[in-house]
Amino acid sequence: MFLVVHLYNYDVWFHFQADEKKIEYRAWNPFRSKLAAAIMGGIGNIYIKPGSKVLYLGAASGTTVSHVSDIVGQVERNLFDFVGIIA
Repeated sequence: MFLVVHLYNYDVWFHFQADEKKIEYRAWNPFRSKLAAAIMGGIGNIYIKPGSKVLYLGAASGTTVSHVSDIVGQVERNLFDFVGIIA
């Protein structure tokens, strides 16, 4: 079964499987994500893979950070972990 939800100006598709596992799919809009624009433009390698450590400093209202999170997987650190390093 699929459920489509409109969130933050883009659609999210939820696929509910028989074993109660939920898979989430989101559309990448190249007008809201520089990473999506690069991929649509034919970039060869984004150098981000599951388990990568990424410091994303974007502050706009785009969706790149959520897509990077989808690729990398579970986050081990957040911004507050870096406060002691920066201060």
